[in-house]
Parts: sequence; C-alpha cells; structure tokens
Amino acid sequence: MLADRLSLLVSTVYAAPGSFGALQLLAAAVAFSVQIYCDFSAYSDMALGAAEVMGFRLMENFRTPYFSRSIGEFWRRWHISLSFWFRDYLYIPLGENRRGTARKYGNVLIVFAVSGLWHGAGLTFVVWGALHGLYNLLSRLTRTPRGWVTNKLRLAKIPLIHGFFQRLYTFFIVTFAWVFFRSDSLQSALLFLSRVPVAFGATLFDATARMKALNDIGFSANNGIALLACIAGMFLLEAAQRRRPLPESFAKVPLVLRWAGYYVLLLCILLFGVFDSTPFIYGQF
Repeated sequence: MLADRLSLLVSTVYAAPGSFGALQLLAAAVAFSVQIYCDFSAYSDMALGAAEVMGFRLMENFRTPYFSRSIGEFWRRWHISLSFWFRDYLYIPLGENRRGTARKYGNVLIVFAVSGLWHGAGLTFVVWGALHGLYNLLSRLTRTPRGWVTNKLRLAKIPLIHGFFQRLYTFFIVTFAWVFFRSDSLQSALLFLSRVPVAFGATLFDATARMKALNDIGFSANNGIALLACIAGMFLLEAAQRRRPLPESFAKVPLVLRWAGYYVLLLCILLFGVFDSTPFIYGQF
C-alpha cells in the first residue's frame, strides 16, 4: 500500500535525475527511504507471521530503525539478522577489537564495504556500504567531543528536542546514502546529488512552482495527502510499538473491535493498494 505507491514516484525521478528540480529530487530521496523500509519490513513481517502460524519463532529483523538517535543504533535496528551474520562470520574472524585501534577501524570499513557487495556487485552498493562504514567511524571518533558539547549546552535537560534533532540527523545521513543504493550508476547518483543545490532556488519561494513540481512526479494534492497520512499513521504505530509490542496491545482489545480493525485495514489495502507485478526490492539480493 505504501512501498509500491511510493515506487511510482521514486522510479520516475531516479530514471532521469537530470530532468528534475531540487524539490522533486528531495521528495524522491525521502520517498525511497520510506519505500525500502516498508518493502523490506513488510517482507520480513510476513515471514515472521507465516513462521509463527507453523509454530516457529524467527528473529525480528526491524525495530523501528528510523527512530534511531545514532548510526550505531540504526544498525542495531535495521536488518538485524544480516548485521549479526556479518558480525559473527566476518568482523569477529577479522580480529574484532583485539588488534589495535587502526585495525579495528579498518575491520569496520571492510565489513560495511562487503555488506555493500552483498547487495550487488555495482560500485553504487560499495559506496553505500563504505559511507555507512565512514559514518560509524566518525560516530566513534567524535563520541567524546559530542558528549562534551552535550554537557556544555545542557542538552540533557531538553531530551525531546535533543532526541528529535538526533533522529533527524540520523535519518538525513541514512537517506543520503540511500541515493547511491538506489541509483543505476555512480554517475547518476552524483548527478542526483549535484542537482539539489543547483536547482533549489527555482522553486524555493514560488508555491505554485512547488506544487507543479510535485504534481509532475505523481505527487498530486489528493495522492500526496493520502500518502502522507498513511506514512504518519505507520510512524505513529511504530512509536506505539516502542512502548508496547502491538500483538500485546491487540490482545487486550475486545474481540469485536479487533476484527473491526482487521476489516478496516483490509479495506484500506483494497482501496489504496497497488496491485501490479512489482517485486520486493530485497527479493533480488
């Protein structure tokens, strides 16, 4: 309902990034961040549900990754099974943290570069993995000065604001890396990124131009409102999930209301879903 609908917008822009303005490129970048999460998370959730029906309990693969306050936390919440696999079969055999600081940081870069290759042999995937390796290294290297700044500015006294900007920053750098992951080539990714500052001024103060730019990539007023409402609803559910697992919450709802909720969800899927042959993104990896 979300991933396939967003893919229409994403595919249009990424097919020819040089033909679009900054607002369209930014919308496509954010849309792909949401698309790949919805696509892969739903794929994993269906596998978890099917396994539980047969009496098996599989590892949870996603734990609200876009609520992460750091890149390290993001990778503890994103594709957890793959992260554990690389830790156990690559990072630990390479020496983990036992062979000096330089070797430890080198191992981190190797693991993330290989994780990029796991997704595909293209240079874009290697750059995506290397970027995340660099993010992790910078996060570790700046931990002490960041803690000092936090104490000096007394950010701990405004946890909601501090946490919001930490999550926003993490989402931004993750979305930046996704541009390389989604692009067909390194040249296309660089063109995509270079167009954003160049074309930004054209629609900055022109509301009509902004609306036309979004409408040109299928983000019309009605479609946009429906998409934003669905995305907001998804993240609200995820926020609730952080406090209490949804299965536990649903179990306490009266049976009649629970089934009414199921039928409402089914109706939303039938009304707003995209029923074509679009494959799961991660089905190719």
